Amino acid sequence: MPSYLRQLDLSEAQRDRGFEIMHGQAPAMREKVKAARSAEESLRKLVLSAEYTEPKARELSDDAARATADLSLARAKAERQIYDVLTVEQRSQLAKLKAAGKAPMDGRGADRRPPPGD
Repeated sequence: MPSYLRQLDLSEAQRDRGFEIMHGQAPAMREKVKAARSAEESLRKLVLSAEYTEPKARELSDDAARATADLSLARAKAERQIYDVLTVEQRSQLAKLKAAGKAPMDGRGADRRPPPGD
């Protein structure tokens, strides 16, 4: 589960439901990660090949973007399912954590803080 949820007082039932959500989506997420990596690798290989053309590069770039978008959407969906399990009070607390930069909720399931100075 996203690490910032540890700061909320989740009940055992909420933790169990979060576990079910995250582990239930694991096989599909793995496939989405593999598709995104494969699309990026295909584009990198094309750049160094004699078959490079702008249309081929654009097609592979579109494939990579679509795969990355699918992955981001799946992560966001899982986080939303977990969010739906929270109580009103926990949602309020989460909003405060987000405002303080302690729960970025970027669809990645982990804290993603910008580097110092940004």
